[in-house]
Amino acid sequence: MPTQVSAPKPNRDWLRFWSPGSWRTWRSMRPAWRKYRTEERRLRAQISQTEVKLSLALDDLKSANQSVEWSKEVGPRDVPIKLAKNETGLALVNGVDLLEIRKKEGKNVWTPVDRGVVAFTDRQVVFTGKKEVKFRYSRLTNNDVGPLGLLLGVSTRRRSHVLAGPAEKISALITACMAHTDGALPSAPFVAAASSAEAAIATLESEKAAVVDEKAALLKPERPISPAWVPISALSVMMMLGTALAEPPPVVVAAADSTTTSAAVTSTPTLVATTTTTPPGSDPTSTLPEVANSDVLFATASAGVSGDPNGRLPADAQPATVVAITDGDTMRVQLADGTVEPLRLIGINSPERSECWADEAATVLLALAPEGSLVGLVSDVSDTDQFNRLLRYVWVGSFSINQELVRRGAALSRRFAPDTAMAADLEAAQVSAREAQLGLWAPDACGPRKDVDLTVVSIEYDAPGDDNVNLNEEWVRIRNQGDNLVDMSDWGIRDESASNRFAFPIGFVLASGESVTVYSGCGDDFGTTLFWCSTGSAIWNNDGDTAFLTDPSGNVHDSSSYVPATTTTAQPITTTTVAPTPTTKASSCHPSYTGQCVPVGVSDVDCLGGTGDGPYYTGRVTVVGPDVYRLDHDSDGIGCENS
Repeated sequence: MPTQVSAPKPNRDWLRFWSPGSWRTWRSMRPAWRKYRTEERRLRAQISQTEVKLSLALDDLKSANQSVEWSKEVGPRDVPIKLAKNETGLALVNGVDLLEIRKKEGKNVWTPVDRGVVAFTDRQVVFTGKKEVKFRYSRLTNNDVGPLGLLLGVSTRRRSHVLAGPAEKISALITACMAHTDGALPSAPFVAAASSAEAAIATLESEKAAVVDEKAALLKPERPISPAWVPISALSVMMMLGTALAEPPPVVVAAADSTTTSAAVTSTPTLVATTTTTPPGSDPTSTLPEVANSDVLFATASAGVSGDPNGRLPADAQPATVVAITDGDTMRVQLADGTVEPLRLIGINSPERSECWADEAATVLLALAPEGSLVGLVSDVSDTDQFNRLLRYVWVGSFSINQELVRRGAALSRRFAPDTAMAADLEAAQVSAREAQLGLWAPDACGPRKDVDLTVVSIEYDAPGDDNVNLNEEWVRIRNQGDNLVDMSDWGIRDESASNRFAFPIGFVLASGESVTVYSGCGDDFGTTLFWCSTGSAIWNNDGDTAFLTDPSGNVHDSSSYVPATTTTAQPITTTTVAPTPTTKASSCHPSYTGQCVPVGVSDVDCLGGTGDGPYYTGRVTVVGPDVYRLDHDSDGIGCENS
């Protein structure tokens, strides 16, 4: 009898995908998947941050080791200068250019004026060429290597100079000679720096290995797929097929030739842009770790105020690939021709390496423009900066990376003329970040916040005449509006640039109701009058700037911004007050005082009704510049207030 074979039953497993059980399974799997993705993203970001720190530590070690080699040249030797009694020559560097500030087309520019050698002794640094310029170690107020060379100030001629040539070597030899003068080995500062860098490298490598192991040990659960995803996917496939079938066939164009028969040339439509559909429930920003500023540190680009990453690139954008993130406003990109170039984002300024929030800013940029991602580059007026870095606005679709960095508080808006096409958008983004207390604008972004009431009350940014010459005609004023005395040791003031920084003297205190005025030029500190001692250039830009008051942790405690206006009075864009510009006076009245005509060029001026002996007296005045006659005894901006 033949074996009876039953007909196969229809496979109905696919129907279970929409059953109530499938929805319950999906919901039960989601917590484990979200927990995994959250932890995996946290560890990945931690690895990236550690790699950035490790790269900086390796650079520090390389620099320290090179300086150790240079310091070996320090020792008693003959130098081509006349030595004072008991003065010893220590080192010599040849082929150095001397730069000084000169007027050129109405502007102050650094200009080469001489070429010679730099001699080092146990007392001073001396440039010798056609002229001789001396710098005493005890009076050096700056020692920074910039794009032009090594900036040194102040010389015995009370001017700042730039020594162009082997600037890093000269800087290292200055440090080594000062150590020798203090009785230490010339290499001691650099050996200590190298040891510190090696210890940091070992610690960071250990931390990275631990995080990598922790990431590898994560148990990856099965990824839940929403029951709604299958019909959506099927619909997407059908739409794609319909679009493909509806596309016009290739266009055949007859190409005629005078000596041959026609050839058929096929033209295929160009693919402009593609987007990827994300499964429901898999939005990266929906599973961020619940830590402070997690949205700033980890969020990828998404549609919003700064644009749409899935939108169209600007018409003039050039394609590029992100190779590496250097810091919060710098990256390396590979251009379409295969060359790799350093790139500086236009119109913004992120914290420097040694400053608070530098690593976080780099992490934000990495999240917005990951290494290997495609971006569009748009130039403004300038093509490169003084470091030969490309100057560009960076776009992902119609999403502005420059603007988003400022909006998240990872960078400050900064006008770098003439490249200001997006200045208004960037400044609006900064106002938004400040109001939302994001990133750098968080009250405790860098550590515990001081519970004191210090305020930036006024800025005099436009000195009469040449700002770079009349440095003590510009200033910033801070007032203690609280009830208690404040120790301002380790507090600081800075502007929007990467270099202008002022530190309050150790032990400086500000009583309740008092104000301290910090002038940009040099002078002798007395009472609540301090001097920044900027060398060569003004601090506060006439085309707009921001004064930041920072506490010992590095937090922005208060700030005041201004923008230029059609009148001579600054128009503030924050709630703090900006100093009025001094009113125009006759030449016989001192420009530092308004309300009364305080004479110029007299031996002394005292307050009416006071104990001073004149020879000139004045009533109540407003102090708007250096208080040369010391009429404002409590530094509140009002002089002779009891007259």
